[in-house]
Amino acid sequence: MLLAARPGNGVGVLQSSEAGCPVCRKPGFSDFGVVAQAPASNDPIVQMREAQRQANAVYAAKLMEAYAERNKEIHAAVEAAVKDADANGKDPLVAKRDAHAKATKATEAAYEAKLKQLKAENRAALEAAKKKGAAKS
Repeated sequence: MLLAARPGNGVGVLQSSEAGCPVCRKPGFSDFGVVAQAPASNDPIVQMREAQRQANAVYAAKLMEAYAERNKEIHAAVEAAVKDADANGKDPLVAKRDAHAKATKATEAAYEAKLKQLKAENRAALEAAKKKGAAKS
């Protein structure tokens, strides 16, 4: 990239993501055009697989959200227990261990129910994509 930025080189072609653009601009390159994304396929199998990929991406994001929510609850319980242990002169490490185990067990049923619901939603979305793909072909 630095060789292409030397004086005398009129045009250089670089391709980068949005995050990489500042790196290309630093030696003096500027935006000239944008590479367009390929148009969507009309092939029903390709469309079905794309719909399945999107459904799986939504599922993964919701799983991460559920996991983060549970960990936030557990973390809050642990922090409160450690703070209480410090205030009462008890061992904070024991309080942390016990609070973590207790909060994990307390949130387990709700977490498992949420995962079951998300799995059912994902299964339904995948089946809908499969039926839609089968209907087109």
